[in-house]
Amino acid sequence: MTFYLKDSDQEYFSNFWVQERKYLSEVGGRLLTVDEANTHPFNDLLITGSKGIVGIDAMKPRLTHSYHYFCIPYELGEEIEEGLVPETIISQLINDNLKSAIFIASTDASFGCFGECFHTNEEMIWNFSSSHLNTPFLIFDNEKKVFALIDYDLPLQIIGYKTHVLDSKDYIKSEVGRNGWDTVFERYSHYTNMPHLFNEYYRFLLPDKVIKFLDSIVIPPPMNCTQK
Repeated sequence: MTFYLKDSDQEYFSNFWVQERKYLSEVGGRLLTVDEANTHPFNDLLITGSKGIVGIDAMKPRLTHSYHYFCIPYELGEEIEEGLVPETIISQLINDNLKSAIFIASTDASFGCFGECFHTNEEMIWNFSSSHLNTPFLIFDNEKKVFALIDYDLPLQIIGYKTHVLDSKDYIKSEVGRNGWDTVFERYSHYTNMPHLFNEYYRFLLPDKVIKFLDSIVIPPPMNCTQK
């Protein structure tokens, strides 16, 4: 796979990202070069040609029907219940199911930010947030039987799994966060592009009541701006 553009990693090996690289090193991880990153393909998790939403015509990642999905309609850092936040759920499910090298990867070819680690936690996820407000990240391993799609700017975090998934805290079994669909458009009414993104890129993952709501409104075209 040749996904990342040549030299798209230079910013991350500069002083701009020195603290993030230091953190990765301290927890036993590292930042991969573009050449190294391109040896770990993940194009089967995305529709061919998709990329981060940088301009008005850019695309969010499209997911495939070959996975089951557990969706969390909350922003990273937002409390779901009793202090529980999405990144805690994501970290637990990733650590339950991925036992080899874990990769955290930008889905934008022009942002060659690709890390390797062997354990995830909330701090690890937030370590990749710098300069990536509009760029979803994938967390996966080479088997890709289970993966996470995290978004630093959209209230939708996704765990994908092909068949069996270990769920030691019963997050999936209990459908933790599902009630958030009832209020997601109210809570994020200031996210101008959210109805368009939900409808265009994640429609087949949404509950029926959310689809009905989207079908009942006039969805404005996306604005080329930061959503917050």
